[in-house]
Amino acid sequence: MVKVARKIPLKEEGNGDVAYWRSRPPVERLRALDLLRRMYIKAYVAPGKQRLPRVYRVVKLTSG
Repeated sequence: MVKVARKIPLKEEGNGDVAYWRSRPPVERLRALDLLRRMYIKAYVAPGKQRLPRVYRVVKLTSG
């Protein structure tokens, strides 16, 4: 399978989508964005790898 990527300028896609999303309340736009993020993770990210790895280091303090 050959993977193809295309860039589509907004003027070709139509101003209807942009106008629609600008007319929606911010909460609704964030919910839609979160839905797309979850769909992407489900489709392309391995199970258990959804989050950033936890990085920490234990440091012993010396008195003085």
